[in-house]
Amino acid sequence: MPAPLEVRSEEIQEIMGAVPNRLIRWGSATVLVIVIGMVTASFYIEFPQTVALAIKISAQNPSQLYVAPDDLNLGKVWAHSNQIVGKNDSLFSYSDQKQNHKVVTSPGIYRVEWLRPLTSGAFLEKNSNIMVLVDTSGAYIGQGELAGELMAGVRKGQPVHIQLDAYPSHEFGSVTGQVYAISPILKDKKYGISFFLPQGLQTTRDKISPSQSELTAQAEIIIKRRQLFWQFFSH
Repeated sequence: MPAPLEVRSEEIQEIMGAVPNRLIRWGSATVLVIVIGMVTASFYIEFPQTVALAIKISAQNPSQLYVAPDDLNLGKVWAHSNQIVGKNDSLFSYSDQKQNHKVVTSPGIYRVEWLRPLTSGAFLEKNSNIMVLVDTSGAYIGQGELAGELMAGVRKGQPVHIQLDAYPSHEFGSVTGQVYAISPILKDKKYGISFFLPQGLQTTRDKISPSQSELTAQAEIIIKRRQLFWQFFSH
């Protein structure tokens, strides 16, 4: 069996061990192009600076609960459950113990929900719940408090990203809003902030119609957008 060939020539070994200059130039150029591309992109990619706080969300027009002011007899009933009524529409009438006849009207646009099956002439005891008027406008507001040392940069009109505690954002998405008003009064080292939700509880994925009269959430106020380049080199 022939012995393995040994390469002893220094010239041949130098040629075999050397990396071609063309390959080096090509690799260097590729790395340079990638770096330039990343730096250029960092000037166009914006990094939001945010301030986080816990808030409570409620309907702008809270539901109205009607309670019997006295022992009374129900008179005529105009509005029925699930019916949409407008402002000043007649809901029902009643007579109290003094035989005073009164007509109850709606203060706005609501959906009627009777809390018990009732007919004309039914007797209702004082303080018994009669009906609830549920807001149908879909308008919601948020309210929260922010520590005074975190208020720098917070301004009216700034966008807000809201994640509802009862509806995980990975499944339902998030709600968008904006800073509506900032209280000028410092209370317990905090300022009150209210938020307007122009799309109601329309999330990035679906419409939420909660049965709760109030929801808790986590809000992020976007106080500034910086280019990723400056955000990276500012640290």
